[in-house]
Amino acid sequence: MTAVAPRAIGLVCVSAVLWGLYWMPVRALEDVGLSAVSISLFLGITGLLASVPFLFIGTIGKIGWRHVLGALGIGSAFALYGIALTYTEIVRVVLLFYLAPAWSTIIECVFFRRRLSINSVLGLLFSFLGIVVIFRGELPIAGLGALGDWLALFAGLSWSVGSALMFSSQKISVPAMTTASFLGAIVIAGSAMMLGGGINAGDLVLLQNRWPMFLLAASLLGLFYLVPVSAITLWGATQIPPAMMSFLLTLEVIAAVASSALLLGERFGWIEIIGTTLIIAAALSEVVRVDKLKSV
Repeated sequence: MTAVAPRAIGLVCVSAVLWGLYWMPVRALEDVGLSAVSISLFLGITGLLASVPFLFIGTIGKIGWRHVLGALGIGSAFALYGIALTYTEIVRVVLLFYLAPAWSTIIECVFFRRRLSINSVLGLLFSFLGIVVIFRGELPIAGLGALGDWLALFAGLSWSVGSALMFSSQKISVPAMTTASFLGAIVIAGSAMMLGGGINAGDLVLLQNRWPMFLLAASLLGLFYLVPVSAITLWGATQIPPAMMSFLLTLEVIAAVASSALLLGERFGWIEIIGTTLIIAAALSEVVRVDKLKSV
């Protein structure tokens, strides 16, 4: 097995921590007055515009239908995750999204004929128990909080499906994957906006009246946050084995949970501790599986 470069591990760790802080720009835009769907659309457009210039670096590669569907999947995750952050507690959004490794295991077993090992079963069990704990044994049905929970859950599923499609097809450049993902986010957020009756009139007025601030925010977020963090994550997935990638990305959970508890005072009692432990354990089960295979 080829050794993984320390640089790749270090960069993915940094990107994971930064993804864990993604709630900050989302909540900041919400505090300014933008609605949830408009925030996701704004961030998607911001990322797309900032990523397009990088398409001229290197060769893009041949783009097929798998890439298109994969970009829609990853873009859906990006858009749904952002909307969910405005509807419910950050801890719940991050933990529910991070059930993605469980979805990935199911997808690999069903569509890629991966053998279901004992560790994979344990990972799925831990993930299922994590959902039960986070939901406190009851399915959330009514209110924006419940909607946020379900959006976060579907965001993780969308990420798993999109990643499976993107990385099981012929490789294309990281800038192309990044740009395609933001384009997918725009399609999903734009579709959600149209289904909701179009852009909010208050959002339009706000954008028109404070356009210099939004232009500055878009420039800074796009060039120094969204594009580099997304590109590093997608690049890391091509350099690091999936199990190790899942392990490294648990830093996102830790960063989000810690920052939201400290800065927002969100509750983090025994229920949240148990849920966090179970979901991280689900990701770590895959690392244990790899270690055993390496020792054979």
